[in-house]
Amino acid sequence: MVDDEPWFAPQLKTARVIPREPEPLWEVRCTDHHTWLPLLRHHGEWGVDAQLYRDGDLVIDWRFNTRAESVEWQKRSAHIMKVPDLTAP
Repeated sequence: MVDDEPWFAPQLKTARVIPREPEPLWEVRCTDHHTWLPLLRHHGEWGVDAQLYRDGDLVIDWRFNTRAESVEWQKRSAHIMKVPDLTAP
């Protein structure tokens, strides 16, 4: 079977993603002297990474399709950790 077209797409042009700074949602220093920090990293059409750091070390990283889904996940993780709602007026 001879095919003149390559099995990959060398001429394919994909959209360029402009790098953005990670978006911190909240930061908490617990009584056991550990700091928890969730960050959102936007990847354009590829979605949003919700990352949870403990003392600067990555603990959990989840990818979501939208920012709203990732923020909801961060609120649930904050609730599990008993972090006060810092977004409430």
